[in-house]
Amino acid sequence: MPYSVIIRIFLILISVKVCKSGNILILNSWQSKSHALTMLPMAEKLQEIGHSVAMYHNNLAPLGKISDKINSIESVGKISIKPGHTVGEVFWNFQVDPLVYEPPFVFSLEIMKSVINDENLATVLNTSYDVVLVDEIFMSMQAAVALKLKQKFGSRIGIFATTDVNVLFTQYKGLGRNPITETNFYTSHFDMYDVNVERFWWRLKSFITHLKEIYIHYVNDYHMKGAGELLEISSSFDEIFGNSLFTLMEFPYNFGYPVTKSSNLFHIMHFCPESKLLSEDYLKFIEDPTYEAVIYVAFGSFTDWTVAPNGTIEKFVNALNDLEEYKIIWSYNGPSVSHLVKSHIMVTSWAPQHGILSHKKVQAFFTHGGQKR
Repeated sequence: MPYSVIIRIFLILISVKVCKSGNILILNSWQSKSHALTMLPMAEKLQEIGHSVAMYHNNLAPLGKISDKINSIESVGKISIKPGHTVGEVFWNFQVDPLVYEPPFVFSLEIMKSVINDENLATVLNTSYDVVLVDEIFMSMQAAVALKLKQKFGSRIGIFATTDVNVLFTQYKGLGRNPITETNFYTSHFDMYDVNVERFWWRLKSFITHLKEIYIHYVNDYHMKGAGELLEISSSFDEIFGNSLFTLMEFPYNFGYPVTKSSNLFHIMHFCPESKLLSEDYLKFIEDPTYEAVIYVAFGSFTDWTVAPNGTIEKFVNALNDLEEYKIIWSYNGPSVSHLVKSHIMVTSWAPQHGILSHKKVQAFFTHGGQKR
């Protein structure tokens, strides 16, 4: 056999990529459908290319089916929450402040206590996973489970930043910003348009905020350790960040604050899903030629309008009623307002958001900033 043929065969053999499918677990934050849907496109893509993917949820109410393509595992717990401290009330009534971040870590720990004997959690803890991805927000339970799987099966751990990378995260991963001179994550709404690092009082407020961050770090580390004790594992921010091999970041890079790039930080999912054709009733409403454009209003399914401050719903209705030159689609799941809104407003408990936003006549989208600002 000529040497040229042998060389060709050798080159073909070494160019063949042998890929072993992996068993992957994604640990979602508690009671968070939006975070699950954030991670879902990547999870489904991994499933499509041959990996086995499961996503575990720990909730206070059933999350429901999120995908036909991956294995969704769920534990439903029960905890008592002090009046005024439900997630809905926090979103409506609290400024985003470092101290607000303690209750979610407590809730995560308390949910874990209530499901510690759950069969689905036992299934997760007794399954060998090659890779475990941890949603980094409010991760008392997620971190403990990931570290337990690493101890038992040698699972590799990755971090999934489903929001803009928070201050604690950036500090541990060496991606931090100067907390005094950079716009912080907790700038009050009345300061948003008055950022000036040359002003002493602005720097002083940022410094006080940073002191709160340091304090709340130690408080939440205590809750992390409590979750680890339930699984007889050492769990802390040091442990989970120290054992993570890579980070996936969903927040669109171009819209976030500047973040240091590193070899193990990967920005993913800068895409918009393809929209489906709108139904006839939506098309008729949107394409009405007597109106100049359409405004879409949606605050997400997580918004609890029943605990909104007094008068909030009426103010929304009055503002939207005044925009009579526009058609308005309002995705809203609160107390009935059908008797209050004018005919140019469509109120619906669910809307085909992708299809609406892709329509050329929809000129404005009014939504919330969540914890992302």
